[in-house]
Amino acid sequence: MQTPKHLLIVSLVLTAALAEEKVEPIDRQALVTRHNGLLTIADVPSPLAVGNGGLAFTADAAGLQKAA
Repeated sequence: MQTPKHLLIVSLVLTAALAEEKVEPIDRQALVTRHNGLLTIADVPSPLAVGNGGLAFTADAAGLQKAA
């Protein structure tokens, strides 16, 4: 009774292979420019901070930077 298991595995592999979609490359320039920060006034208590969840970059009004 091993045949049904093998048949199931083969059908799953074939289904996954047929369902594979072509992935478009990421337009990194558009992604980055979509998230440009713009400061219009100096807000000393609230410096600009950007990050990706693992690393943060902060710049205050004096232009100093530090990792958070």
